Amino acid sequence: MWMADQSRDAEGQVVKAADGALPVTGNPIVDGVSRLLLFLGSLLDPQLAPRTKCPAQLNDEELREAACRVAIALVDELGLIVQEGSDGTPAEDPSWHRPWPTTVEAFIRSTFMSGFDAFGTVALSLGMNTSVASTSNVRAAAQCHVLMRWVLDADTDAEQRSRVLAMTRASIDKARSSLANWEHATPPTQGSGMIAYVRQALDAAESDVDALISEHGLNVPPPPDRESLFDRYLPRGYATFAMTSDVGSPSGPSPFFFYGDSDFSGESETGTPNWDYLGLHVERAFWIAQACRIQLDNYQLAAPVCGWVNHEHVLKLIADELALVDAEAEKRFTTRRDPGRIWM
Repeated sequence: MWMADQSRDAEGQVVKAADGALPVTGNPIVDGVSRLLLFLGSLLDPQLAPRTKCPAQLNDEELREAACRVAIALVDELGLIVQEGSDGTPAEDPSWHRPWPTTVEAFIRSTFMSGFDAFGTVALSLGMNTSVASTSNVRAAAQCHVLMRWVLDADTDAEQRSRVLAMTRASIDKARSSLANWEHATPPTQGSGMIAYVRQALDAAESDVDALISEHGLNVPPPPDRESLFDRYLPRGYATFAMTSDVGSPSGPSPFFFYGDSDFSGESETGTPNWDYLGLHVERAFWIAQACRIQLDNYQLAAPVCGWVNHEHVLKLIADELALVDAEAEKRFTTRRDPGRIWM
């Protein structure tokens, strides 16, 4: 049984793709689906293949594919690591029955997993297509990194827990602000019961947090803003935050560092950006590599707290391969997007 639009040679045999995995039909829709199946198939076997060429010898598309292979291998290895040991549920304060963490271990585990989820989305989405929305997930992984750094940088256990409770208190305040917006946008006859229920739950959570703080005699600091944490804990600081933000949220240079493929060195023949989101393999390779670096750092932060051991040799292989791909991606990205090295 064969499809009528499959390409066949003079003897009626199906013409195979260059890699022999799927047929080439000449139909752009069918061949597009075939490429998608090939990519999804690669997710099932994410081991790093031996390199036949160094990153400097790869063309832009091959470089993006190399970065994606590193990212998928990292997703696979970290996925196995975080499933080890206990059931993954950290010990919480027995008096706490809320969805926010109040102990250091609970905070580090939950924050690491949030960053890991964001990183997995980056590895998949930037491997398959081009969208500045994908870079918001790079920012999410980076935010998890700087928050973990801020908590773990405290000098004593009591200070670390104080910082965790500061983040929990801030989360409750944010939820309360969202509730106020919901109430403002909801007619009085609709949703009033649910709004009252959520407000009551937030009041109880705030009371429980205050009780924990008082019980342990903690001095809870105000949580720093994300931008200052980026400046303190990440290379390029706020520039990284702005470049990985969605367009206009906050306002920043992100569209100029992602959308469009015009030559920013001033040598473009037309000087007209390409806004159809095609290609941009250099940009995608760069952001995939940045996300890999951040997630490897996140593992280094979380491993001692969560008891993950004896994985250094595996992750070092990935880190060594990443270093080569990352260096070449950054070189090409800088040449293309920031030749004056204003931001990078």
